[in-house]
Amino acid sequence: MFEKINFVGVSGMFPTIVGVMTISFGKKERGNIPDHELGTIYKGIVYGVISAACNGGALVLSKKKFIKQSVSGATIHPVSASFFRFLAAVTAVVILMFIKRLLFKNIKNIQAQPAHVLSIASMGVIIGPLLEETFAMFTIQTVNAAVTQTIFSLVPVFALLMSYFILKEKITKDSLLGIGVTVAGVCLLIWGEEVGRVLIR
Repeated sequence: MFEKINFVGVSGMFPTIVGVMTISFGKKERGNIPDHELGTIYKGIVYGVISAACNGGALVLSKKKFIKQSVSGATIHPVSASFFRFLAAVTAVVILMFIKRLLFKNIKNIQAQPAHVLSIASMGVIIGPLLEETFAMFTIQTVNAAVTQTIFSLVPVFALLMSYFILKEKITKDSLLGIGVTVAGVCLLIWGEEVGRVLIR
């Protein structure tokens, strides 16, 4: 079973990418990035690209898994799929930390954190890995995997808006332009097939 995207849908990827780059890599935005002495911004970009590649690969494999399960008749609910992914990820991280002798050190570090820090971290876990992963599993069952991954490019848009309301950070004109371009690109991706049919007529 092959997934297809028409020309209009593919063309929607480019403004999405350009919009995200405008939001993330503008001069003013780069200047606001704090230096934690963990490497240069270019290393961060490389790590981000690797993360995006891993995320995209995981989405495609998950999509293939759902397709195979549907054909075999042994379907699994997206929430259950998320649970097994979390279980595998936690197991792998715990084993890796144990091998590197960081497990007990990190446990003590967590115990030493103030209550308000732990509450914020817990909210991040619920909103991020838990809800994000679960809704991603729902999404790939109904939307093309490539389109799904590009829709996730809206993450900087929502992060920018939330940082404005929660952290009181200013939104620059370049960022606003990037938001508009990104949203337009995602709309083309979602409704590309319908737009393509209209253009053909």
